[in-house]
Amino acid sequence: MFVSFMKLRRSNCLEAINDAINNKGIKLLNIGIPEIRHFLYKSKSNAQLLCSELTVPYSSGEQFKRLEGMYFQLHHRIHNSGRPVKLIYQMKEKEVLLAWVTQAYELFVTFEPTVEKNEVISLVNKLLKWIKKEENTFGNVTLPDAPATRNVVGVLVT
Repeated sequence: MFVSFMKLRRSNCLEAINDAINNKGIKLLNIGIPEIRHFLYKSKSNAQLLCSELTVPYSSGEQFKRLEGMYFQLHHRIHNSGRPVKLIYQMKEKEVLLAWVTQAYELFVTFEPTVEKNEVISLVNKLLKWIKKEENTFGNVTLPDAPATRNVVGVLVT
């Protein structure tokens, strides 16, 4: 056991593990899309999960549970075996939500409540381009472009 620990220390793996434990998520300011409040991205090819840090309004425990509940409902709806959909756009009083499932990834994004539907698609494309550009940091990710607004199928507006 001690030998394994020493190998981890020599290869700087312990530092990487500590950094990962202390990482609170991707800083939204680094992405440069102020309309996004939070996102959750899951690469299906490598089971990698990326998410942004929790900031206002989701930084309190109560608001985080609300966000988690909204993502859970979107996930349940998008993976409903009786009537699965690939894309959900949802306007709520306090935010706009988007869930999108492709063969390569799943994406859940929360936007400011003033963001329009056609702007959401553009912002998602920008987010996906940022993830693709940073893929060496996160691993090997292959992303198609977001669909055009007119090709959106399975849109649920509530």
